[in-house]
Amino acid sequence: MRPQEDAERSRKNPAGGRPASGRGDTGLLPPQRRARGAGRARTRRARTATAPTTAPALSPAALAAPIPAGPAASEPSAPNLPDWLIGPCLETASRLPRGIARLVYLDPPFLTGRPRVGPARSGAADARASTAADRYVFDDRWPGRLATYLPWLEANLRALLPLLMPGGSLVLHLDARTVHYAKVLLDWLMGEQAFINEIIWHYTGGGRSKTRFSNKHDTLLWYATGPRPVFNVDAVRVPYQPTSGYARSGIVSAAGRRYLPHPAGTPVDDVWDIPIVNPMSAERVGYPTQKPLALLERLIAALTNPGDLVVDLFCGSGTTLVAAARLGRRWVGGDRSPAAIACARRRMETLGS
Repeated sequence: MRPQEDAERSRKNPAGGRPASGRGDTGLLPPQRRARGAGRARTRRARTATAPTTAPALSPAALAAPIPAGPAASEPSAPNLPDWLIGPCLETASRLPRGIARLVYLDPPFLTGRPRVGPARSGAADARASTAADRYVFDDRWPGRLATYLPWLEANLRALLPLLMPGGSLVLHLDARTVHYAKVLLDWLMGEQAFINEIIWHYTGGGRSKTRFSNKHDTLLWYATGPRPVFNVDAVRVPYQPTSGYARSGIVSAAGRRYLPHPAGTPVDDVWDIPIVNPMSAERVGYPTQKPLALLERLIAALTNPGDLVVDLFCGSGTTLVAAARLGRRWVGGDRSPAAIACARRRMETLGS
């Protein structure tokens, strides 16, 4: 099933959300309520008083409370928890218990408007003459564009949020095409107080534009279901800049207290310079939107503890699952594409060999 078909299903019944109209009513903005005409005052000084034809728009919080986290599962390591789920996220999320995940990561289609085709897989006789069967392909075209994409995204978020345990984290990975819509949507679904960080993943490589600034970053939105989500600051330190005086000798405050540099470096900020997967890298598996292992390892190391469960139901090439396993976290992976699941399985088998 292509994303458009799933989008049509989501548009008609977006997982408990309000139906979206064909005009792209995503539920992001509340409808205005038309005030009824005021009645006539039945007094000696009565006169006709007409109320305004429209009232001020209600805030989203007045229309729908944020979706709470699911109750913490009594046995999050239950043996019946599947490793792999094949199917659309709306269906696979419903097969999992509520409140099991410390981290839900999703890297959905980006609304690029074109089929996404990976390079020829190893074993193809000639990369230039290889067929679609030799490549990983998924369709990222959406009839109506935002009018179908945003209801689909909302439906999937609604399906995933109950999987989070109290204090769990959700990270949504998008780019400049839709991330601004997604930010408003998540503020509405989870409450604006649930927003923690906007992480910019900056990368280089590929072509350069001659008509505008080149697009060389993605955005990861981090939301949490409680006021104190897991954040392992010492797991994500980076070396100090060579020119840093603080790194050489520390600093002394006005009160005379001396602060020495941390031996592991400084905590990373919200702009991450991590290269994309090089075409010649042994890490590359041929999936068109494969993310670098370093990106997911940093995210998982920071937002989870060993033994926690990480869920990715848009797992694609399986980078999230590989990163989780390498760091001693449990994982559940899913994707609508059997080819993607097969790719991720092979990576996990290689990891265990």
